[in-house]
Amino acid sequence: MRTIVASRARWCSPVVDPSALGAVSIVAARRRRTRMMQGARRLFSAWLEGQMLERGLPGVAVGVVADQELVWATGFGFADLRGQRCR
Repeated sequence: MRTIVASRARWCSPVVDPSALGAVSIVAARRRRTRMMQGARRLFSAWLEGQMLERGLPGVAVGVVADQELVWATGFGFADLRGQRCR
């Protein structure tokens, strides 16, 4: 199995030939990746909310791009402080 390391990535992902695996293994790998991504989002969200408190930021918009495609975007905090609305 080969491992490719992207120059900007902090983690490696093994390159696997899908035909070498059974369908169950592919599904299990996708579920593992989904759990890892959910954990990373929770960790990032907690860190960012702490940074907002520390720096006194009322709101922040975040977008994550991979291979020139938006893969995750969300907002934290408030855009309208008077009305305490997110938009």
